Amino acid sequence: MGGPFFFCMPKLIEITGQRFGRLIVIGLEPIRIPPGRQPKWMCLCECGATTFVESSMLRRGRTRSCGCLKRTHGHTVGGMMSGTYRTWRDMLGRCCDPKRKEFERYGGRGISICDRWRSSFADFLADMGEKPPGLTIERINNNGNYCKENCRWATVAEQNRNQRRNHWILVGNETKTLTDWSIDRGVPRSTIHKRLAKGWLPDRAVTERPGTCRAKNCKVMS
Repeated sequence: MGGPFFFCMPKLIEITGQRFGRLIVIGLEPIRIPPGRQPKWMCLCECGATTFVESSMLRRGRTRSCGCLKRTHGHTVGGMMSGTYRTWRDMLGRCCDPKRKEFERYGGRGISICDRWRSSFADFLADMGEKPPGLTIERINNNGNYCKENCRWATVAEQNRNQRRNHWILVGNETKTLTDWSIDRGVPRSTIHKRLAKGWLPDRAVTERPGTCRAKNCKVMS
């Protein structure tokens, strides 16, 4: 028979304070480790949760979060997605998936998503908060990317005003969309559009009430 058997644990590598993905190591788990079991490290995740992970899982990159990279923080329940999660998913699709019909107007023309949002719904949620009812995500600079600094929750009307295809009209020192001038001056949008197509000057096209000028020689001002 051989001598007594001694189980030798590998030398512990100190990793307190190091970052692994979204995890920052706080210290060893505060319990006595049974013989033969690897010690686990207490880690603080960027989402605020704590978790215990074996050193090898951290150093090999197999564990990079408390699980929030895979979880959706309650935003997919019973197969149903919240409006916030759906917004994030659709944002990824139109910027990153060439098969999406919207891709040409987004990713196809260079609109991208910041690394923080592209890799984590939790980060998107932390930056934007819950999607308010009736609002959609809007890029403040329509030619800019999706990131915290360039995005806000906006009404459909506000977002429509920010679209590239909007017809902006300068009257005096004020520039508004054709739709906004129509609302402000009480002139039908179609009327303003037709007037401009005929060559009317913008200030007259948006300010003259329909039926005001009926003279035959009062058609076009250029």
